Amino acid sequence: MATYSISGIVVSAKRQQSLPGLRVEAWDKDMLIDDLLGTATTDGQGRFTMQFDKTYFMELFLDRKPDVYFKVYVGDRLVLDSGDRVVVNISTHPDPFLLSVPEEALSTDTASGTFVVKGTVLTAAGQPLRNLQVAAYDKGIDGLSLLSSTASAADGSYLLHYMRSSLQGKTRADLLVRVFTDAKLTQEIARSEVKYVAGATETVNFSIAQQDSLRGTEYERLLAALQPLLGGKALEDLKEDGEAQNITFLANKSGWDPRAVAMAARAASLSAGTQITAAHYYALFRWHSQ
Repeated sequence: MATYSISGIVVSAKRQQSLPGLRVEAWDKDMLIDDLLGTATTDGQGRFTMQFDKTYFMELFLDRKPDVYFKVYVGDRLVLDSGDRVVVNISTHPDPFLLSVPEEALSTDTASGTFVVKGTVLTAAGQPLRNLQVAAYDKGIDGLSLLSSTASAADGSYLLHYMRSSLQGKTRADLLVRVFTDAKLTQEIARSEVKYVAGATETVNFSIAQQDSLRGTEYERLLAALQPLLGGKALEDLKEDGEAQNITFLANKSGWDPRAVAMAARAASLSAGTQITAAHYYALFRWHSQ
């Protein structure tokens, strides 16, 4: 029996920043009663994955494929229902889904154990630094525990959410925020002081020497390498078939892995039909390929 695998990322609609610690439910839209296909919790970078087989949705029509929509919860509070945007007849391994939660639905709610960290990442001259990784940690006697991470937006702002359930029995975090140049959170360029017994909403701003952040993300470096070679062709129009080998050509000319070039092209194609940035899709494909 075929096993379906669904993955994706949950982001805030306006800032398009990843949202960790949220419960995601996948549902099959049915003529009679909708079926719950699976449940997952987003990780520190807002990503989720779940698996199910046909027994979760196959009732009267034995050959049908699921028509999927999602519900997203902060604690027990529903913040997104995509029931009006059903994806019909999904394959067993569809492209990753990107779910955008309205900003107004993400207000702090300490009763349900939701906490917020926000701020800006700027140069010393006040210029925004985008696509740096900002991570919030809880400091304990045994070290640091990652609560949440996201990338800074185009205006240098960031917004993080974490749940009380991440605090290992504590009611409030002893909060430390760090800034990194890489998605694996290994190349630190700044950190805050520890905010002991952090409040429901904390604002932590950073001023960083610009040379510390010039390298950029993998996606930005890939685009910088490809753009001079495209000859006016859009990334989403690249082809790899019997007549055209655009991906192979660009990979050979740029020195990048053909898989990375193909993922960038697919990300651009998906982004063209949505309000989600290609960088988010690329990050999802990279995560999916690991």
